[in-house]
Amino acid sequence: MFGKNKLAVICVIFTIITLFSSVLNLAQGRTGTDHFHILIRFLIVALAIGSLYIFDWFKGLSFKLVHLIHYIATLIAVFFLVWFTGLFADLHPDAYRDIFFNYTGVYVIIILVEIIYFKVKKKALFEVNNK
Repeated sequence: MFGKNKLAVICVIFTIITLFSSVLNLAQGRTGTDHFHILIRFLIVALAIGSLYIFDWFKGLSFKLVHLIHYIATLIAVFFLVWFTGLFADLHPDAYRDIFFNYTGVYVIIILVEIIYFKVKKKALFEVNNK
């Protein structure tokens, strides 16, 4: 029934159950930071997945420019989420600095992996076509 996507189905079901549990706990007045942080993580994941539409919207632009647009748009959204979180919970004094460095570090790693992947894929395609 689920084919090769078992891990994805497990992740989706876990996410749905966790989201439901967190909303229920918050609605019942259990305002522990664990539930709040789980909901914020959900918003961050939704932002990350939703932001991939930027690549569809700007297909005609160069690789570097599209990634720059994506990085700036998502970083602004992440800063907004940190600000929003600050309305409901105390933020660490260095929260914005920390999220900037963490987000930027992960973003750079993802870009490097993407560049390496496409170079390897392009090389393999070139080798296949020249045989």
